[in-house]
Amino acid sequence: MKRLIITFILLLLISPIANGIDNLPDKTLLWNRFLEVETFDRFLIALGENGIALFEPADSGSVFLEKSHVILASPTKSMKLQDLVFVVRQLNDTLVFIDFHRVDSMNILGRLKPEFDYYDYAQTADRLFLSRWFDGIDMFRVTYFQEMEFLEKFETGVVFTQLDIKGPFLRALDLYNGVVSHDLTNEFAPKVTKLLLEERPFAFSARGEDVIISSND
Repeated sequence: MKRLIITFILLLLISPIANGIDNLPDKTLLWNRFLEVETFDRFLIALGENGIALFEPADSGSVFLEKSHVILASPTKSMKLQDLVFVVRQLNDTLVFIDFHRVDSMNILGRLKPEFDYYDYAQTADRLFLSRWFDGIDMFRVTYFQEMEFLEKFETGVVFTQLDIKGPFLRALDLYNGVVSHDLTNEFAPKVTKLLLEERPFAFSARGEDVIISSND
């Protein structure tokens, strides 16, 4: 009987504590398992399974506190930041554009759902690039982050996967060659340069004019 009473008291004590843990973002960072974490200026941006959160350092500089967040209805897959706009890719391949101009109140600018499969994406102010394996890279005009109009196809490689854009340069990974760089100063007739490899490339990272490439071999 004493054991039953003790167990009942413990349940009463534990239940309020468990109920006090909210499912929404809070400063304990318990609200999600983060898929990606990036830094921008003094901020930390984290992609969770169901949204994105922005943190800033506390006065001590050793702890990050949540500044704002956006909850999404569908699970997320990846994120990219371009011109103070986050592009979050969801598992259903919808692209969600999130405004980062006001760090204390991020808001959704719009959504786009391409009607075909794609591997990766890159975005500028009003352009969206999608890599499509053997079908090259498609360039679209984006209007109000809600409509996309096909403009051009780049077929300067064999199998395009990873995309990265910095300044006027759109870099793409060609699994059969290396990294193909498109100078978009004239986007309808871009100047193309190729960084060819003997080994089959797997991924790359661009840092200014430097490109770091990893291979499967």
